[in-house]
Amino acid sequence: MRIKDGAMISIRNLKKRKGRTILTALGVAIGTSAIVSMLALGLGLQKNAQESLGDFGDMSVLQVYPNWSNVEPGESAKITDEQMRGLEAIPGVQAVMPSVDFYGSIEITMGRQYNDARISGIDFSKAEAFGYEVLEGTMADGSLREVAVSYGFPDNFYEKTKSRPNRNDQTAEDSKQAYMDNVEYNYNLGRLPVAGKNLTLSQIQYLADDNIKKKEYKVHVSGVFQEGAGEWGSIIYLPLELVKSMNEWQTGEGGVGRGREQETGYDNVRIKVVSNEQVQGVVDEIRKQGLDTWSPTDMLEEMNQFFLIIQLILGGIGSVALLVATIGIVNTMTMSILERNKEIGVMKVLGATIPNIKLMFLIESGVIGLLGGLVGIISSYGMVAVVNIIAKNMVGENLSSALAVIPLWLTLAAMGFSLVIGIVAGLYPAGKAAKISPLEAIRNE
Repeated sequence: MRIKDGAMISIRNLKKRKGRTILTALGVAIGTSAIVSMLALGLGLQKNAQESLGDFGDMSVLQVYPNWSNVEPGESAKITDEQMRGLEAIPGVQAVMPSVDFYGSIEITMGRQYNDARISGIDFSKAEAFGYEVLEGTMADGSLREVAVSYGFPDNFYEKTKSRPNRNDQTAEDSKQAYMDNVEYNYNLGRLPVAGKNLTLSQIQYLADDNIKKKEYKVHVSGVFQEGAGEWGSIIYLPLELVKSMNEWQTGEGGVGRGREQETGYDNVRIKVVSNEQVQGVVDEIRKQGLDTWSPTDMLEEMNQFFLIIQLILGGIGSVALLVATIGIVNTMTMSILERNKEIGVMKVLGATIPNIKLMFLIESGVIGLLGGLVGIISSYGMVAVVNIIAKNMVGENLSSALAVIPLWLTLAAMGFSLVIGIVAGLYPAGKAAKISPLEAIRNE
């Protein structure tokens, strides 16, 4: 018997029992649809999460910090100039940009408006290499009085107003305290234009004798960075040397600041890697030098591990339905053997070999699996479309891409898996059919 003949006989037998064939294939379709839909949801969630990593910055930019596990309690740590040179020498490093944070107390004003921004010192000559793009104005040229601000800085202004209290029956001291307590804050100023404007930075130094000193800096805002560039929140970026001198003044001449001793070095360093493929190698070298580092790739790796577990769980849930469908195929094919004993006996008498009989039943079970897989995939596309429509209506633009996605490889894998499941389910019935004695089958009939 040729394979073509076996296939024709198998298809003819399936057509004779349309109801049973359709119901069995429907079981496979439900199982396939469950697995594909579950995996599509997991893949869609993973894709959305990966796309959201773009908000954390360039994947090839690393943040390097002192390794705090090697620092004694109460001590502080800085990245030294010597360590900086070691970082610059790592193969694959394109650029290195240190930064210094200001740790003292400061009041930031623009006219009558206040802004509680954080102050960070950076090297403006390397800013563009690290994703700092100017939205308004121009990039600061690095001179001591030229600064830049984050995208969120113009939204963070507020005004303070003081209402005069009723002074009747109040002492002078009580009246002063009441005046201080009646401060009102207005945060509804909207986004103020700051590019090209001047700011006043009033640094406050707390002395050991409980007195205070102030030092003012007049700075010019050269530009506003794009949203997502560098860091988030309200930040003023000053030249490195200016922030260093501010920290020195904060703790110098009897100043106590926050109890910090005068320090040299950098709070953290940004490293631009030549390509994403070299990131892991650079990370390993940084840690060998006794420093700690973080990059979006760390989060991506953890995220992929998490979603792999999610997909295994979702796929396992769908596999239960497919297991039931597999049992259904075995049952259907076994019943078919009992009904076709005479046919099998006649075929053997006419010269059909054991492999011919097995092939015929394996083709039948494989066709049932393939048919069920095809219907299951089609229904999966429909279910995914409905899920995405509902998700879009509920979440809107907050969803970066479709909630559930069916990539081509998943479609092909589902089709192949359904075919394999059908063939595997047909192995037992095919073996049982091959063992039927032709004389016994004809005599019983």
